[in-house]
Amino acid sequence: MVMRNILWRLTLFIASIFWLSINSWGASDVIWAFWSTSLIAGYLHILTVIAAGLYAGRTSNGDSEGLGVPGSLFLLAFFSLHFLGFHLVHAIFLELFFPLQADRSAGPGSLLVGVDNLWICLQNYPDFLALLLAAKLPLFVDIVRGRYALSIPGATSSAYASVVTIHLTIFLLAGAQLLDVTGPAIAVFMMFYFMPAMSVIRATIAEIKAGRAARN
Repeated sequence: MVMRNILWRLTLFIASIFWLSINSWGASDVIWAFWSTSLIAGYLHILTVIAAGLYAGRTSNGDSEGLGVPGSLFLLAFFSLHFLGFHLVHAIFLELFFPLQADRSAGPGSLLVGVDNLWICLQNYPDFLALLLAAKLPLFVDIVRGRYALSIPGATSSAYASVVTIHLTIFLLAGAQLLDVTGPAIAVFMMFYFMPAMSVIRATIAEIKAGRAARN
């Protein structure tokens, strides 16, 4: 399973570098693609976990492991406001340095910038966004199949951890553009995105332990 995941991620990495090269995209394109991926994948992650918790609550026969409808609605409202609001504010900041549109109806400090730019990214980078989002596919499959340990605090914090990683990458790419080392930096950061070393190591260790437990 781990090797299959590694090969999947490696294929996506090679495809993304090829796609970037043939389209001659720079740091600004990658930065906004990462921002869009963070917003879409992170919010879908939260929605999936909440839905899984609600389903567990409906099938747990009175156990306290799952979420009820009130708890699900509260988490949905809270994380929608917090998570989406965070990305909208970040879009305003990014627009000051990497504007997607020179001429726009909304001012640079308007929250509409985030909505506008998400739509622009979906129009400009659909194939590249699909590659970035495909890297998250194994996680969603594990959640749906019940392989993901259901813990609402842990699952939502992991969504935010992914966001932090992506946004740190955005800032580092911005610095690389200022230093005029954008090309090599993009390749390195794309490798870290598609092949996160710690995630691969943890998954490998978990699979080894599971194999030993099955043999015993």
